[in-house]
Amino acid sequence: MKATIAGAALAAGLTAVAAEADSPLTDAFAPYLGSCWSAPLNELPEPETYCFDELETGSVRILHSVAGPHGMHYGEEILHWNAAEERIISRYLNNTGGVVDSDGAIIDGAPVLYSYNDWDGGLQLRIHWGAVSGDEAVFVREQFLGEDYGGWNTEEPRSFTRAGPVSDFDPGAGGDYPRGSTIEAFGPLIGQCWTAVFEGSESLDIHCFSTVFGVHVRDRHIVPGPTDYTGETLFHTDASGQLHFRYFNSINGVSDGTGEAAEDGIVFGDETYTGNDGVTRRFRGRYSNITEDGYESVTEELTENGWEVVSRQSFRLEPDNPFD
Repeated sequence: MKATIAGAALAAGLTAVAAEADSPLTDAFAPYLGSCWSAPLNELPEPETYCFDELETGSVRILHSVAGPHGMHYGEEILHWNAAEERIISRYLNNTGGVVDSDGAIIDGAPVLYSYNDWDGGLQLRIHWGAVSGDEAVFVREQFLGEDYGGWNTEEPRSFTRAGPVSDFDPGAGGDYPRGSTIEAFGPLIGQCWTAVFEGSESLDIHCFSTVFGVHVRDRHIVPGPTDYTGETLFHTDASGQLHFRYFNSINGVSDGTGEAAEDGIVFGDETYTGNDGVTRRFRGRYSNITEDGYESVTEELTENGWEVVSRQSFRLEPDNPFD
C-alpha cells in the first residue's frame, strides 16, 4: 500500500520526484494559509470560522466551525491538486461521521470550490475565496436555483476577518457517531508512531496514527531524507460498515481504496493509485499482528503476472513523533 509508493519514490530519487510536486494550489491559497478567518452568521452566538493550513504533502487543509441547532459543527476538508486533470479534488469529514467528496478549480489564480446535490449529483454551489487585504478576506458563494428560477444566483459577498493562527482552532469532539469501527479497527496503533526499514535499504518509514474529531482515523507518514517524502491517509467508515481510505503524498499522487477489519488486523482491498502523470497502479495489502508492540504490513501490486508481493515491513513503536 502506501509504503510501496514511498519505496518507488525512494528508488527513483526523492529529490528528483519531489520537484514534480509543484502545483498552483498552495499559491492560490497563499494569502489565507496559516490563519483562521471568522465572520458573524445570522444571529448565531458564535462566528463561522475557516482555518487554512498547508500540509507537508503540499495539500491544503481547511478547518471549519459553525454553530448549529444542536451545538457546534466541525469539519475538515483536504484539498489536493490533480495535476493530470488540472483540478482540485477534495474530501470533507465532519464530527458527526459525515464524509463528502467534491472538487474545484483555480480560476485566474484564485481557488473556487464546488459542491453537489446529493439526490442528482448536479453542481449546486460554487464558493470563491477572493482577495485578501490586510486582515480582511472576501468570500463569495453562488447557488444554482434551477433553470426555472433564474439559474445561478450570486449571493452578497461576506467579509471575514483574520482571527488568529491555525493552532488556535479548537476541533471539538465527535458527535453521536453510529459507525465507530474505524477507530476500533486500528486499536493500539492510534496515538502512537511506528517505524520500519524498507527492505534492501537503510531508509525508515515512520507512520503516526491519530483520530479526526474522535471519529475518523489519520495516518501521517514520512520517509526522512535529503528531501523528505511525506504522505497522509484518511480512513472513514460508511453507513454499511465499509472502511474507506484516501491517501495523498508529496509527489502529487493520490489513492482511493477500501478495507475491512480482520481477526488480527485489517485487510485492504483493491486500491487505485494515480500518479502525478495520470498513470494508475493497483495495490492490495494487509496489516496483521497488531499489538501494543507493533504490526506487520504486506503489500501486493497487480502486474502483468498477477498479484505480486512488493513490500513486507515490520513496524515497531517509535517514541519520537517527527510531526511534533
